[in-house]
Amino acid sequence: MSENSTHNFSIELFRTGDRHQFNCAYELYYESIFTFVYNLVRSEHEAQDITIETFVKLWQLRANFENLTNIKAFLYVTSRNACLDHFRKIQRQRSIQKEVHYLLDPQIGHEIIKAEVITELYQRIENLPSTCRRIIKMMLVENMDTFQIAEKLGISSQTVRNQKAIAVRKLKVMLLSELGLFLLFSLS
Repeated sequence: MSENSTHNFSIELFRTGDRHQFNCAYELYYESIFTFVYNLVRSEHEAQDITIETFVKLWQLRANFENLTNIKAFLYVTSRNACLDHFRKIQRQRSIQKEVHYLLDPQIGHEIIKAEVITELYQRIENLPSTCRRIIKMMLVENMDTFQIAEKLGISSQTVRNQKAIAVRKLKVMLLSELGLFLLFSLS
């Protein structure tokens, strides 16, 4: 729209929904707004989308404007805010992608499984007879060897080994039966 055409622009008609007046504003500012947006987002497709959305908002709020200067200011502010929203969306998507890649990392999967197995093991240790439970905890938690445990409890090293063997046998039965049930239900 030429300088002459801006003199023919009627804000009153624009505010009432005159499409010709809207087209005049569109022709006057589209290129400037598109260029502004493109320089921010560096994507022609995104710049077109944001620019069009900005003009849609202008049409929706047309009754609120007093003159072309208000329209121009609105278009720049609205398109800038849309660009900021676009950047936030991209940042959220990248953050989500990083989290997904992190969770899909095989090492993380192994760590999760390891943590689950250790948690299950400690829960099963709590179901052992008291002497077995105490000896296994001393070995696993306090990192004591057979001789240290025997000395601390005042029992023979052979008794510690026997209790450890009982504990290991019971834990195997508990964990394997649970693993068997898990496999049975997960494969069916």
